[in-house]
Amino acid sequence: MHAPKGQLLGKAFAADGVEFAEGALVLRQGKAEAPDIEVRVYLPGNKWDTPAGKQFKFENAAGADIPRVHVSTKEEGKPEPARQEFAEKYSLKLEFGPEKDKKLPGKIKLVLPDEAKSTIAGTFDAGIHGFRIVNGKPDLTADSVDTLEYLALREILKDDPDKAVKDVDLRDGHYVIPGDAAKPKIGYLEAAYQLGDGAPAVQRFQFVKDKDEWRVLRALGANQLAEAHPYEMPTAASPAEKQLVYQAAARLEKDIAKKQPKKGIYGAAFEARTNDKNRLGVCEVSYRLAADEEPVKTAYLFRQKKGAWVLERELAKTETVNLEKGIIQKKPTAAKPKAKAKPKTATKR
Repeated sequence: MHAPKGQLLGKAFAADGVEFAEGALVLRQGKAEAPDIEVRVYLPGNKWDTPAGKQFKFENAAGADIPRVHVSTKEEGKPEPARQEFAEKYSLKLEFGPEKDKKLPGKIKLVLPDEAKSTIAGTFDAGIHGFRIVNGKPDLTADSVDTLEYLALREILKDDPDKAVKDVDLRDGHYVIPGDAAKPKIGYLEAAYQLGDGAPAVQRFQFVKDKDEWRVLRALGANQLAEAHPYEMPTAASPAEKQLVYQAAARLEKDIAKKQPKKGIYGAAFEARTNDKNRLGVCEVSYRLAADEEPVKTAYLFRQKKGAWVLERELAKTETVNLEKGIIQKKPTAAKPKAKAKPKTATKR
């Protein structure tokens, strides 16, 4: 096997890492997290399909249904790499063999239309990463936001898989790998969509990976907060921040449901602070009642009782907590600007 090498944009290139993920063949020189040079060949078609046994051949490529080629190069003294995209006039010969042990063998020859006629060629054994469809079935073992997106869409359409879903916006997808290997991985994703001729909807999905596969843990509505429905409920032994955020989110969710049942909760952010000496804590919250409304701000007062943090009450708009002194005090009011003295008019005698 001769790893792909050549020259790219005037720089020598030799791939020391090759993978196939989310519809793209990726060739890297340097560290995976910050490569010196990276080439990505995005293949046409479903990004969740693995192109085992397929061939792609283009001379002076043109048209819509062709691969897109992205080249990134690290530049001295700059935090971000320089990026170039080639969507036409390149030549590509790319062949994939059969998959084996999550590896995809193949060979590539790529000639770009830049002034230097950048060229790379060689063979590879690409590691397969990310979510994909295998023999018509989803690979739910993959740690990927695409896995969460697939599960969310499947959940949305579970009652009527053939129903049209439109205006889909999948956002804030992420997953957390815990420091304790005995605990499961958890994930989150928010979906805005319209099902058929129905009203626009928002759902917040929580995921968990147990038995080596991802699944939907629960689906929350637009007026519910993930922080109020954690996978593990905080206890007195949990970090103070977790206790405060959970209780503040649960109280906020309950209050909004009671006072403004037709509203949602969007863009919620929590900041918790405590002082163990004074056994006093505060959790400040910012949120919106609609995606296009101005943020609403509030805060909750906590006290430490019998080793646990307990939400005492919501602070008034005029109150603030001085954790160092252990007191609740009034917010300073802005001084009113002094009225300007009228200039005296000189009179003639």
